Amino acid sequence: MLSSIRVLDLTDPQCRLAGHLLAQHGADVVLVETPEPSARPASESGSPLDRAGRTAFARGVRSVALDRDDPDDAHRLRDLLRHADVLLESFTPGERAAVGLSPEETAALNPRLVH
Repeated sequence: MLSSIRVLDLTDPQCRLAGHLLAQHGADVVLVETPEPSARPASESGSPLDRAGRTAFARGVRSVALDRDDPDDAHRLRDLLRHADVLLESFTPGERAAVGLSPEETAALNPRLVH
């Protein structure tokens, strides 16, 4: 049903249900995660809610680890934004602008992007 829709998911583990549901309806969902600071797999780190969000809602979702502080990864993130139809995010107030993803900045990259 949503096979022509690409979703960029920048949510934290507690908010992954939306991307999961869109993927289950055929959307191409790309989850952007922060690289793990330790050698433990993502499924073994964090709180039980974090682990549940990573595993239960991972079916049908592609994943990429990008460090927003790395210039190459920041460029890759902006490239993903240019080609997305929908942006899901769960930033705290002001955090989105602080990482260079304010509504104005994302609109300049992709005017048709649905937030």
